[in-house]
Amino acid sequence: MEDASNESGAAAYDVHRLGLGMYGVLRFGREADVARGAAARSAPATDEPPPVTRQAPGAFLLAGVAAELEWTRLIQCGYACLDTSAGDPPVMPGPSVLASKVGLRMGAGYSFSLVEFRVGALGVVPSAGSAFPDPIWSPDVLLRIGPRNVGWGELGFGAYDGSTALRPGAYVGGGGGRVDLVRVTGHLGIHLVNGLCCQTTLPFGLIAQLGVDRAISRSLIAGVDFKWEAALREVFAGGAHLTFLL
Repeated sequence: MEDASNESGAAAYDVHRLGLGMYGVLRFGREADVARGAAARSAPATDEPPPVTRQAPGAFLLAGVAAELEWTRLIQCGYACLDTSAGDPPVMPGPSVLASKVGLRMGAGYSFSLVEFRVGALGVVPSAGSAFPDPIWSPDVLLRIGPRNVGWGELGFGAYDGSTALRPGAYVGGGGGRVDLVRVTGHLGIHLVNGLCCQTTLPFGLIAQLGVDRAISRSLIAGVDFKWEAALREVFAGGAHLTFLL
């Protein structure tokens, strides 16, 4: 990872990250949808996954939290080494430093049969020992068009998963497929890939995401994610997620 500077050479870090995120959606369906849901719950249980994933029209609330541990090691000293008044420049590479960051997001929206919108906000607060200790505050908005059980497209600013809740940005995305067979999703956006905002040199970069999901029961969906980040250097990452339907 590189911390760019328009006044001197960039500082480079060897970075390893491990994160965990959770979010929940509370939907307020119409009375007919509630009645259908009650009828479905009273039917005999089966081991077959749900055949469709169309969400009932109605309002909903969203809340989420993401946390990340970050091990950084300075391997190329940039602008931080310009001031040598306290002695000689530090020896490279430097010691490994452990830090953390926490992201919170909240929002509300409404789902129609073919359109869904959401408005909200998110914040990211790093620990004092982070290589990039600046907090980030961002809107978290989304417009989605298309049925979830067939295919859809979306346009958003903020986050679409736990990782981007810590590095928000503007993105486009979409997906398709029945989740009882296989559902594929993808996103491409411009994000604050280093988790640093609003300095003299803004470290925006591209993030591309590909996800694959499949229902393994009527109430559990499992999936894997693959990400590619490109700012001044390329980064590849992967993850897994579970979705519980209550």
